Amino acid sequence: MRNIVCLTAAAYLISAGGFLARGQDRLIAASLRQKFVMTQITADRTDIVKEGTALTLRKGGLLMSSITDAIPCNNTYKNGKISQGLLSACKLVSVSTEGADTDRRVAQADEKMWIVAMNAEKNGFNFLLYSEPYNNVRYYAWLKISFEKHEVPTMEGVMSQFNEVLAIQAAGSPAETPVATETASQGATDTGPFLGLYANREETGQLQLNPDHTFSIKSTTGAADVGRFAVTTGTLVLYFKNDAGTIMAFNACGSNLCMHEEMVWTRQVVDTLQLPSTYVSSQSPEDKLQLNKDKSFSLQQAGQVYQGTFVMNGPNLEFSVNGSPDKIVTTLQGNSITDGNGLAWVRK
Repeated sequence: MRNIVCLTAAAYLISAGGFLARGQDRLIAASLRQKFVMTQITADRTDIVKEGTALTLRKGGLLMSSITDAIPCNNTYKNGKISQGLLSACKLVSVSTEGADTDRRVAQADEKMWIVAMNAEKNGFNFLLYSEPYNNVRYYAWLKISFEKHEVPTMEGVMSQFNEVLAIQAAGSPAETPVATETASQGATDTGPFLGLYANREETGQLQLNPDHTFSIKSTTGAADVGRFAVTTGTLVLYFKNDAGTIMAFNACGSNLCMHEEMVWTRQVVDTLQLPSTYVSSQSPEDKLQLNKDKSFSLQQAGQVYQGTFVMNGPNLEFSVNGSPDKIVTTLQGNSITDGNGLAWVRK
């Protein structure tokens, strides 16, 4: 915190990337959300609440999970074929093309599909597809439109591959995001284990799940998304409050949240801040930081005294110095505060 008054908030921005993607990927993801209307389904995944863009599968071989399965199968479309990983868990069970009393089925060409969620990840764009009922059972699966490593994707390139495997049949109309508690009446489970603060893999965003079933996603750029969530059969479903009616689903992996069997959000352990408290610089013991119960602070540093206010934001302490428009972000870790230079201030 030695340069606390001269550092700007920009110095603490880790990257400009958002939750779904970075750079060009993020722009394409935004364009895809404008092009496709997400279909809204019930929290137990048994039926459609509001139909969005309808699609027709052009290529056979899409391996799908029954909606009773907490984790949908993963598929990749590349070089004109739909495939699954060699050791995919979905391939280690018997499958059927009829869907009768099975947890898996292989979708064939000309079957109708809907998109219920989508996201961008490294080397591809993922679409969560939802089927018509077969013997009164619906199925769902992830399909990744893949591109080569280090390739800079374009919207035209992504749509070219998309159109090879899926045809747009009809488009629905954007609708307001359903209230999670209304769609979660069937199969809903306790949200308690999911509540709390999470950070994404790139540490460029935070997800907060609140007891009132609301959530917020904030990035280091200041961008934010909000909505409501439900938990059913061990799956966390986020209903975004946006024009596209975005829906995203995650599964618990330990105390963290996963998508496509990969960890996406890591639960954050928020340390308790004791007030009042005094912290001493590990580098210069004469430098002291006093935190008061009224959320004011006083900093003695290099013979100067600075005052202002602070707020707790997840694991971060954000300081505002009187007379300065800048916000200084530090991290609370147990009995110490780590400043932007990586120096520790230890509680006395």
